[in-house]
Amino acid sequence: MRRAWLAGGLLIACFGLPALFAPMIANALRLKDLTVRIQRVLCVMLVACTPFAWKMGYQGHSTLMECFRLGIDLAGGTNLVYEADRKEAEKQGKDKDWDRSMDNMVGAISRRINPGGAEDVTVRRVGQDRVEIVVPGADQAYVDDMKERITKLGTLEFEILATSFFSEHKDLIDRAKKLSNDDDTILIAGKPVARWTAVDSKAKIGVGDRETLPAEFRTVKRDNADVKQVLLAITPEDRAVTGQHLVRASEDRDQKSGKLQVAFALNGRGANRFGELTKKYRPTKEKTKYRLAIVLDGRVHSAPQLNEPTLGGMGTISGSFTKKEIKRLVDTLNAGALDLPLVQSPVSEFTISPLLGADVRTKGILACTLSALLVVVFMGVYYKRSGIIANICLLINLFLLLASMSLIEATITLPGLAGIALTIGMAVDANVLIYERMREETERGASVKMAIHQGFDKAFSAIFDSNITTLIAAVILYMVGSDQIKGFAVTLFIGIVLSMFTVLYVGRLLFEFADQKRFITKIVMMRTMAAPNWDYMGKRKLCSIGSLVLIGVFAAIGFARGPRNFDIDFLGGTMVTFQFDQPKKLEDFREKLSQDFEASIALERLALPDDVSEAGKRWRLRTVNSDPVHVQKSLSTALDSLGLHKVTSKSSEVASIPEPKEGDAQPSGKIAPFVGGHEFDVTFSEEVTLATARQALLDGITSLTDAGTKYPKPKLLFDVEGKEGSGKQAASSKVQNFKVVTVRTRSDLSNADLTASIKAMEHKLETSPLFEEVTNFSNAVGKETQKQALVAMFLSLLSMIVYMWFRFENVAWGMGAAVALLHDVLIAAGALPVAAMLSNAGVGGVFGFEDFKINLQIVAALLTIVGYSINDTIVIFDRVREVRGRNPIVTLDMFNRSLNETLSRTILTATTVFVTLLVLYFGGGESIHGFAFCMVVGSISGVYSTIYIASPVVLWMMDREAKKAAASKSNKKPVATAKP
Repeated sequence: MRRAWLAGGLLIACFGLPALFAPMIANALRLKDLTVRIQRVLCVMLVACTPFAWKMGYQGHSTLMECFRLGIDLAGGTNLVYEADRKEAEKQGKDKDWDRSMDNMVGAISRRINPGGAEDVTVRRVGQDRVEIVVPGADQAYVDDMKERITKLGTLEFEILATSFFSEHKDLIDRAKKLSNDDDTILIAGKPVARWTAVDSKAKIGVGDRETLPAEFRTVKRDNADVKQVLLAITPEDRAVTGQHLVRASEDRDQKSGKLQVAFALNGRGANRFGELTKKYRPTKEKTKYRLAIVLDGRVHSAPQLNEPTLGGMGTISGSFTKKEIKRLVDTLNAGALDLPLVQSPVSEFTISPLLGADVRTKGILACTLSALLVVVFMGVYYKRSGIIANICLLINLFLLLASMSLIEATITLPGLAGIALTIGMAVDANVLIYERMREETERGASVKMAIHQGFDKAFSAIFDSNITTLIAAVILYMVGSDQIKGFAVTLFIGIVLSMFTVLYVGRLLFEFADQKRFITKIVMMRTMAAPNWDYMGKRKLCSIGSLVLIGVFAAIGFARGPRNFDIDFLGGTMVTFQFDQPKKLEDFREKLSQDFEASIALERLALPDDVSEAGKRWRLRTVNSDPVHVQKSLSTALDSLGLHKVTSKSSEVASIPEPKEGDAQPSGKIAPFVGGHEFDVTFSEEVTLATARQALLDGITSLTDAGTKYPKPKLLFDVEGKEGSGKQAASSKVQNFKVVTVRTRSDLSNADLTASIKAMEHKLETSPLFEEVTNFSNAVGKETQKQALVAMFLSLLSMIVYMWFRFENVAWGMGAAVALLHDVLIAAGALPVAAMLSNAGVGGVFGFEDFKINLQIVAALLTIVGYSINDTIVIFDRVREVRGRNPIVTLDMFNRSLNETLSRTILTATTVFVTLLVLYFGGGESIHGFAFCMVVGSISGVYSTIYIASPVVLWMMDREAKKAAASKSNKKPVATAKP
């Protein structure tokens, strides 16, 4: 009820208050002609307040900061490690192509927990059978929701309920009744034909009348609980309809009952199979109807009647779903089923501290704030009263952007804050374009009202084209990009739409208000310079050659550095968890590790959810070095003096697990696979996780001579179980710690090797620090993701070419812009290895160079450069179009004139962005250093390429077209005509 009242109140406030107060404000100001526009602006502002009002009024947040989801770098997060269930995978026959299945599972989990791409999450493969998930925030309710999303298998099946009313089901029912309670599936000729399947607790599938057909039920024990099962007739695999055929799922409502349900659409093959299935089981001549069971994650959720054959592959899944369950279900189905089952409890669960130290975070936030303030001060000083209006628009734009991020629950990271500061610098571009047009109109003698009108109207086409082009690119990036690129595309799209609204709508409203109230009686602005008369195009050939040479040199240096160009995000490497005897802060040992590890590293503090201190005993190191043995040795050397923690162990006598004799009780499911093997206890000097115990024993087995040849799958040789009463469950976690564990080994492991592995384990624990989770982890940006990024970039450039071809009526304009954008990306990316090479030279310290690595932040910077550079290019092209008029020919003089006329605008916008970036680069700290460097180079290259790359390409292509047309016309021979 409270939720409904709050939602109703917000709805009335957003649309009722503007309708009430806008006329009052307009009448008080005697501006009745602006009533509707004032009402719209008030409405947008109040709508923007709703995310904050909802989160503080309904969700209980006490401050505005709590309404935002902060990234891992600013606020830390939760680190979860899950393990694929090899036993269950083998049982289901899903272990054939293990590596491919694991990679597919990583993608599916990522899509589940980050469907919109706006959250700062990391999903990567760890070792052979584990998946690591890092999510921002440590709120337990949020983490529990993520766990449920992660572990749901996400399978979707359509089967027919077996019932005695149909003759083809009677034999199946008779066979099913003879099965033991532990056996669920009926096989004929080795193929499943029927299966007892669990019914969801909320599903209403009971005994009905003849028309609805009573189903066959049984109740069995599963994990010490009663489970209700229904018998399903299984469709042959080559005709089965499953989630693999799903195109999309969406939230829907039943038109009759109004209940929430899931609507789904199948692809072509799925639609054909679904049509055949429903046609085969159409109602009988006696009007008896079959029931189609909809099975989600192995549970029947609903079983609607089949009234008629269903064509088109469209349908719904009904049930007693809540709003939250519907959303989770839709996200899970759209993400796809997991190729492999996961063990439901995580192998490890820790809260990780902010990845950036407090001083780095403070420095970065101050730099972002200062850079934004400099833009505001500049606009107010340079453009006087017009600048004040621009600043009001910037503040509104900032508020709307933050409200949007809160609404979609986008994660705010430090690079994201830098992006917001940069957005403010770039948003000035449209204001400058309008104001410079106003200056031109004023100099021609126009009145203030006319100058305002003409300024907005003449600048509109350039602003519209540049923003629409970038919007199209953002849509393409979202449609085909990876999760990281989708997040960028969402924020880019929102930022552009809001910028256009505040500049073109709110800005014009404020100017008209200021004009009518006589707050602005004269357009007064400072002047950068008068329009010069420089011959830009005369240097085009020299500059083109210079650009090609520069790109070639950059490429050669980049290829020479090879993998050293890339960060952990792209390369992966080795992950090691270690402990200190006493709590340590990151600053206490980071410098030591940086000196000992030449390659880039990442450090995370691991703690239980209720531990919020910055110091900690347990830490995790990631390095691009892929040799775990070398990493452990280097780690021991670097940190041994700080007191690395050790754990010792002692093993009990080894006992054999006897074969059961006739009449004896059969071994339980945990012991059965190890019958004929051995069993013993291991007592540790302190409580450890089962993952640590497994890793210790695995290290002992793999250290044996020829272990890889004799035991190709060492993890399947043994199982570790916590000894009851010897441990405890970690606070707010399902991960348990034990002091004593029971180890069972298969008979494959010989007595001699078992004894040797136990001794090796005890010796290593006694002499070496406790290194947990020593394994290789895959990159966060896999090859498939890299391909998606390149495809997204290519399609974005193609969409820009097509749009500009349409707007400027010649493909040359689009090609010119695309070549310039490609030039800027290559220059910015190529400058990174050059700066890294110069970082150890004297010049490197002066310019702040360091060993920059290509990571996800750099990818975001390169995409930002594309959006920034296209704006400048279109402004120039729009002025050329204006100068050209109806002339079919574009000349060198037209480009020179356009470039000179827009030079002041180019200098102003480039300066605001450049100053913003310089503050971020020199004052933002290491966390945004690479991002800012890339943007600094890209902003310089963007101005240069617009003048010396984009314009010459258009001129060259159109000149060629003109020459071809002239040659074709001159080659036409006159046609002879007969004389009378």
